[in-house]
Amino acid sequence: MEITHSRNITVEGIKIINPRHYSIYLGGSQNVTIKDVTAFSLGSWTDGIDMMSCSDVTIDDVFLRTSDDCIAIYAHRWNFFGNTTNVRVSNAILWADIAHPINIGVHGNVSAEGDTIRNLSFKSIDILEQDEDDRSAQGTMAITSGDKNYISNILFEKVRIDEIEEGQLFSLKVVLDPKYGNGAGRSIEHITFKDISYKGALPNPSVVMGYDAQRKISNILLKNFNINGTVALNPEQANMKVGQYTEGLRFEK
Repeated sequence: MEITHSRNITVEGIKIINPRHYSIYLGGSQNVTIKDVTAFSLGSWTDGIDMMSCSDVTIDDVFLRTSDDCIAIYAHRWNFFGNTTNVRVSNAILWADIAHPINIGVHGNVSAEGDTIRNLSFKSIDILEQDEDDRSAQGTMAITSGDKNYISNILFEKVRIDEIEEGQLFSLKVVLDPKYGNGAGRSIEHITFKDISYKGALPNPSVVMGYDAQRKISNILLKNFNINGTVALNPEQANMKVGQYTEGLRFEK
């Protein structure tokens, strides 16, 4: 299903089986609601729900078993221009065979000052496994600022993560990735992980990594971040590596 250059669209109560590419593809659209949707895919590059340069999108009550990213949220890509803002995802079961259950950032507009991705929330999410051997593509919850993207105000709340075969719990990176982008990101800030739980063998450490002193990561809160029954109160307990150019990292019970 393709929803491009559109507004005031509702998709409800459908099942999508083995699409050739995305299950639902949004570009340059506003006021879109996706509810009670089930999707299964097995081919290469068959994501679940992807969006570029969209605003005011609600995704609720979905089951996505995909061979690639389950939900990917970008700014500019191809013939879609502009920021992506106000996206709400709730009551979702996400199962990515490889890649990310939740993927934010990556693509943007390197001309002028770049794009903004902000005001996103993910609440009551069940993530069923991750199995990704490429360390650069790991993270059940991944935020990657590239292509001059500025990414801010992201909430992950009540996320339950099943045992990871190969991957990371989360990844926050400001990067210059020549494989997918044309420039470094601007920054990532005001990210909250609240009531996150994981049970299983420890996966690869989560990563928090800025790019330089001007393009950094700031104001990250982990509140009731629970790994195997223990609430993390420092990076070691959270099984995470904190790189340079990170400030304002906080832990709370």
